[in-house]
Amino acid sequence: MPALGFGLGRALWPGQQPLQLALSYTALAPSGGLANVCAVFLKGNINLSIATTTINSLLAIAFMPLWIMVLGRLVYDDDELTVPFGQLSGGAAALVACLAVGLLLRLCVPKTTRFIFRFLKPLSVLLSLCLVGLTVGLNWFVFAEFTWQVLVAALCLPLAGYLATYLLSKLLCRSATDALTLAIETSVLNMTMPIVLLQASQLEQPQLDLILVVPITASLLSLVLVIVFYGVRRCLGWNVRQDEHAFDHKQLIAEHDEAVYQRP
Repeated sequence: MPALGFGLGRALWPGQQPLQLALSYTALAPSGGLANVCAVFLKGNINLSIATTTINSLLAIAFMPLWIMVLGRLVYDDDELTVPFGQLSGGAAALVACLAVGLLLRLCVPKTTRFIFRFLKPLSVLLSLCLVGLTVGLNWFVFAEFTWQVLVAALCLPLAGYLATYLLSKLLCRSATDALTLAIETSVLNMTMPIVLLQASQLEQPQLDLILVVPITASLLSLVLVIVFYGVRRCLGWNVRQDEHAFDHKQLIAEHDEAVYQRP
């Protein structure tokens, strides 16, 4: 993904280093929480999705400086590019803390499982809409720089990531559910991380604000692609569990109730 973003940026914006940098940072971003929501609706492997999101977020802190040094220096020759380790570490720590709280609730207060599973989809949709609406609302002015190059980049990056990951997963003999989940994790990226990286790059205003259109548009279009894919699967009757690892909240509620009933 980083190399793809770098090459795509060079092809679409020759001589425009800020836009190239914005697309490269967008491709550097790991999967975000919205990828887990998409895995729920597309009946992916939610355990694999959460594990992939966590590992990607932690590894990004270690490998992102290397990618920035290799690819970023090909765009900027000076020392304007920095890595905000404090903000990135804070986000990763918050993710691990949320996972720890979820495990504690699962082990110590198992009755919460039924409530969480029953309202998981509507709450996920509500929180996702709030997150997307807040981000777009705070940065609405960046769409003044929307061009066809931005549209092509925002479409090609998630599509290429999805197709490449799905095909590679199938070549490695993964199940259809796991391949779908990994493809979602690759294509639905963290919207916040490239924005934080660009703000730490010390680019001058208003240039910094205007190039934010690249990561925001890419994140929004990746969600639109998932919604279209979900609609097609529903219309064709394909949005069903394909194996025992696929997520199904109704079956999980039934299994939980059966376990509680059989408990002596």
